[in-house]
Amino acid sequence: MKKLLTALVVIIMSVSTGYSQEKNFIDQNYISVNGYNQMKVTPNRIYINFTIDENDTKGRTSLADLEKRMISALQGLGIDVATQLTVKDLSSSYKKYVLKRQDVKQSKEYELVVYDAKNVADVFTAMESIGLANAGISRAEHSDILNYKLESKVQAVQNAREKAQALAQALGQDIGKAIYILDNERMYTPYTNTVMLRSTASFDMAVEDSMPQIEFQDITLDSNVTVYFELK
Repeated sequence: MKKLLTALVVIIMSVSTGYSQEKNFIDQNYISVNGYNQMKVTPNRIYINFTIDENDTKGRTSLADLEKRMISALQGLGIDVATQLTVKDLSSSYKKYVLKRQDVKQSKEYELVVYDAKNVADVFTAMESIGLANAGISRAEHSDILNYKLESKVQAVQNAREKAQALAQALGQDIGKAIYILDNERMYTPYTNTVMLRSTASFDMAVEDSMPQIEFQDITLDSNVTVYFELK
C-alpha cells in the first residue's frame, strides 16, 4: 500500500511539473512570426527516356544494330554510357514485341541522365540523325537538393528573427531566445517536362541546321517556418 501511494505521488508530481512548464510557456511574453524564403535551384540532372524500335526502320535494321548506332552517337557526345545510360524496363527488352504478318519487331527502352540543357539538345539532335525519334524528357532534379532545402529553411528562420526584431523595436521592446520553432514543410516533387521545358526552337530536325535551344525553369524551393521568440 505504501509503495502504491508513493507511485501515485510521483505521478501527480510529474503531471504537475509538466502542467507548470506548459503554463509558464503560455504565460510568458512572446512574439510569434512567420519566416519565409524562396530559393531557385538550376537542375543538374535531366532524365531522357527513349525507345529504340525496329519498326522505325520497317524492320530493315535489327535491334542490335540500332543499339550500336545509339551507343556510338552518345559516346560521340562525350557521354559515359556505362554510368549515364540504363535500361528502363529490363522485361521489355525481351517481352515487348509488335506482331505484324508473322514478323517480330523488337524494341528496347532506355533512360539517359545528362547534366545541362545543352546536353539535352545534343542528345535530341544525335538521336534524330540516326533515325531514333522516340525520345522525351521525363524529369529534372538537382543532385544536392536536400542541402539546398536545408539552406533555404535556415534563411527562413533568419527572416523570422529579423521580422520579430523589427516588430518588437516598434514597441520599444526587444526579443530574446527562440522558445518554439515549427517547420511548415511542403512535400517536394521534382518537376516534369510538362512544366519545366522551355524551348526557343522547334524540335523539327527535318529543317537543316535546326538546333533546339533548350532552357529549364529553375526548381523553386519555398520554405516557411513559425518561430516564437521571448518578448522583453
